[in-house]
Amino acid sequence: MSFIQDDNIPNGLYYIQNVSRKSWIGLPQPQKELCATLSPVHGWRITLKSNNKYDIQSCPGGFFAQCEPRPKAGNFLFVQPEHFEWVVKQVSEVSAPDCYWIYPSENPRVMWSLRDSEESTPIEFALIESNQKNWWMFKLAHDDEPDPFITNPGAMTGLVDQLQNANIEDLAQTRANIVSPRFLVLLSTPTHPPAVRLMPNPPTPHSAPPTAGGTPGSSGRLLHPNKAARNDPSLSRSLPPQINPPRSKYRWLERDLEGKHPAYRHERLASSFHVHALNLSAAGYLEEASESIEKAVQIRRHIAKHYSEISQRNLVSSLIVQSRCLGDSGRPAEALSAAEAGTTMHRKIGNNEPERSDPELAAALCALAEARRRMCKRVEAIDAAQQSVRIFRILSNTDHETYSPNLATALRILSCCLRDIGRFDQAQREIQQSVDIFDEHPGSYETDLADALSIQAGLLYYQYRGQEGLNLVRRSITLYQFLPQMFKPGLVKSLIVLADLQGQVGYVDEAVTSIKDAVRIQEELASENPTAHNETLGGCYITLSIRLSGLFHMTDALEAAQNSVHIFRSLVSQCDKAYKAGLMDALGNLSNMLLVSNPVRIQEAVNAANEALKIWQVLEVYAGNVDDFFKEGACACDAMARSEALNRKPGLSLNLVTTSLKHYIYVSASNPKAYSWFLADAYNEQSG
Repeated sequence: MSFIQDDNIPNGLYYIQNVSRKSWIGLPQPQKELCATLSPVHGWRITLKSNNKYDIQSCPGGFFAQCEPRPKAGNFLFVQPEHFEWVVKQVSEVSAPDCYWIYPSENPRVMWSLRDSEESTPIEFALIESNQKNWWMFKLAHDDEPDPFITNPGAMTGLVDQLQNANIEDLAQTRANIVSPRFLVLLSTPTHPPAVRLMPNPPTPHSAPPTAGGTPGSSGRLLHPNKAARNDPSLSRSLPPQINPPRSKYRWLERDLEGKHPAYRHERLASSFHVHALNLSAAGYLEEASESIEKAVQIRRHIAKHYSEISQRNLVSSLIVQSRCLGDSGRPAEALSAAEAGTTMHRKIGNNEPERSDPELAAALCALAEARRRMCKRVEAIDAAQQSVRIFRILSNTDHETYSPNLATALRILSCCLRDIGRFDQAQREIQQSVDIFDEHPGSYETDLADALSIQAGLLYYQYRGQEGLNLVRRSITLYQFLPQMFKPGLVKSLIVLADLQGQVGYVDEAVTSIKDAVRIQEELASENPTAHNETLGGCYITLSIRLSGLFHMTDALEAAQNSVHIFRSLVSQCDKAYKAGLMDALGNLSNMLLVSNPVRIQEAVNAANEALKIWQVLEVYAGNVDDFFKEGACACDAMARSEALNRKPGLSLNLVTTSLKHYIYVSASNPKAYSWFLADAYNEQSG
C-alpha cells in the first residue's frame, strides 16, 4: 500500500487513516455509523465525479458515506444506499501533500474528525481548524484484494439469521439491521466521469383485485417499474433506456427478501426519494425537492394501505417533508393540505407514549403551524405552534442536547405567528429564547441563528428600538455572507430588515442602498423560480418604495409601489387566501405614494385604498377574527382617510381615522412599546 499525494484523489479502493490518531475508518457490521478501527480492514472506493466531488463507498457493502441534510459540528457520519457528494481537499501541496480534509459541499465549515483513538469511536464533524485530528490520509489498496465477506463465510451466518427472522416492519423502518445488496456504481475509466445510474419513476399502484395472473390488476403485489412498463405502455415512456448493471454478489439475498416481502423494495425506493428530497431542499433546489418527495408520498400511500403502523409512520414523515417543500416552493395551499393530512394521520395512529412526549407529533405540528401561517389562518397557526413548543419544551427538559434545537425552531415559528397578528412583545420573548438556544451551539446552526436574528431585529423595528435591531441584523447578514449561495433568500430578508431599521434611525441613504441590494438579489432568484420567490420580491418593492420616498425620489417610489401591486395581483390569482394580505399592504402603500406624487393623483389613491379596505373585510370573514388583521386594516384605514381628506370628504376621513385609532388603542393596552408610535400617528391624523 502507498500514500496518495495528488491534488485530486484518483479513482480506486483505499484505506483511510486519521493523521493524528493513527486509526482507520471502518464500518463493522451490522451498524451503519462510520467509526475508528485499529487496523485497515474496511476499504472505501473513491470515485471522482465530473463536478470535482467524490463518492465515498464502503467495501464490502457498497453503501455511500452520508450525513444529515444540514450538517453541523458533532453530527456522526453514516452510510446509505443513495449517492452523496463530498469534497476532498489537499491540506497543503508543500508541507502536507499526503493529508486531506473531507467535508460536505453544503457546509465547508465542518469536516470529518476523530476525537480519540479508541476502537469504535464514531467519525464525526468538527469545525475547521488546523488540528490534525481533522486530517486524513489515503492508502491505496488493490482491487484484487479479497473481500472480507468472501474470505470469511462465517461472517454471513448472523446476517442470514437476521433475514430469516425479520419482518417487513423491521426492514422498512431501518436498514441498519441488514446488509442490503451491494449497489455497485457503473465504473468508467479514470479519465472519464463515472456513469450515472438513472432512477425510474415509482410504480403505479393497482387497485384491481388479485388474481392468479401477472398483469396489472391481476396481482396483489407491487410491480417493479420495468415489469409494470411492459404490461402498461403508458409507463414505458417515463423509463430510462435499459441498463444492465453488474450483478450483486448478494443478489440471492435480495431475491429472497423481495420474494417474501414485495413491499420492501418499494419502501426502499420511497426512502431514497425521501432522502433525496431533503438533500435537494437543503441545496436550494425547491421544485426538484417537491417532485422527489411527491414520489415518496405516492409509494408510501400505497404501502400504508396494506401494511402496518410503521408504514403509516413513514408516510407521515414524508407528508411533513412534502409540506415544507411545497411551502418553500410557493404552493401554500398544497402545503397546508399535506401538513393537515400528516398531522391527522399521526393522531389516528396514536403512540404508546402520551402526546406531551411525542417528538413526531411536535414536528408535524410545527409544519402545520407554518403552513397555516402562510395561508393566513393566523389564530389556528398560533394554536399549532404553541402545542409544538409545549411538547418540545418537555422533551428538552429531559434531553436538552437532543431536543433543544427542535425547541428553538418551534419557538421561531411561534414568534412569526405572533408577529403576524401584531403581538410584538410576546413574539420578542419567544424569539429571544430561540436565539439563546441556537447560541448554545456555536457553528452548528448558523442558518437557523441568522434567520432568528433577522426576525428579532424586525420585531425591534416595530418596537421603535432601531439601534438595537441594527446590531442584530448586521450579525445576521455577516452569518449569511459566509454561507453557501443557496441561502440567498435568507440574506434578502435580512437586508429588508436592515433597510427598515436604517430608515428608522435616520440613515436614509444607507437604507436605499441596502434595499436596492435586496431587490437585485431577489430579482435574480425570482427570474429562476418566480413561484417560490415572487412574494418576497413584492415585499422588497414595498420597502424600496418607502425608502425612495424618504429621499423624495417620488417617480421611482411610485414605480416600485406599482411593481409590488402587480406582483401580488399575480400571486392572488394563483392562491387568493395566501396572498391577499400582501396585496392589501401593497395597495395601501400605493395609495400613499399616489398622494405624494407630482401631480397628486387623488382618485387613483382613493381607489387603491378602497380596494385595500375591501380585502380587509374579506380577510376578517375568512379568518373569523377581526383582530387577526387589525394592523393591516388600520394601515388601510389610514391610507383611505388621507385620500378622502384630500378628496374634500372630511367627515368620511374622520370616521376612518377614528376606526384606525380604536384599533391602536385596543392593542396598545397589551403592547405599549410596540404601538405607542402608531397610536401617536393616528392621533395626529385625527387632529389634522
